[in-house]
Amino acid sequence: LVMAITLVGVARPPKALALPAANVASTAGLSSLKLVNYYPSNAAWTYMWQSWNPSQIDQDFAKIVAMSGNAVRVEIQPSAVGWPLPTAAMQSEVNQVIAMAAAHGLQVQLTLFDWWGSYSDTASSDRWVTALLGSLQNDPRIAFVELQNEIKAEDPAAIAWATHEIPVVKQLVGTIPVTISVTSDAQFTAVQELQALK
Repeated sequence: LVMAITLVGVARPPKALALPAANVASTAGLSSLKLVNYYPSNAAWTYMWQSWNPSQIDQDFAKIVAMSGNAVRVEIQPSAVGWPLPTAAMQSEVNQVIAMAAAHGLQVQLTLFDWWGSYSDTASSDRWVTALLGSLQNDPRIAFVELQNEIKAEDPAAIAWATHEIPVVKQLVGTIPVTISVTSDAQFTAVQELQALK
């Protein structure tokens, strides 16, 4: 079990299947998340999908609940699940992860477009997110959707792509919050990146 715990707020311990109703999904719910960044210990990043082990994932989700986590962060790499469309097998794996998390009372943070940078191809980006998220509108199992992990806010192509893609994702997921993140990058601090992103 590989994890980094982010305590976003203080919440009651999760109960199996005790997820909020779709009509109350909003940014207000984010303050109660106790979120665990997750990969299986022997299958990080793309290997989570390519070395698929649902039994291990299910056991790890039970451990997250035992540690009072109530949400799990799952990163999805286009190179692992299929591009420009997720394969049927990989789409099934993503859906299984969401269902397994829900069975333990965990919400899921989906992080999209990890390890990806084809920012000029908005048409394929639109098709990919539509295939991946099309059945998840207002889904109470999803805590929030992160468009991309650690986007480089100083990159005009990345920001132009994000400006296009955020409304597409928001329309697909409905009331589910949509976010994007930055990190410090060479000469830019994380604060400078956030300022550039804003």
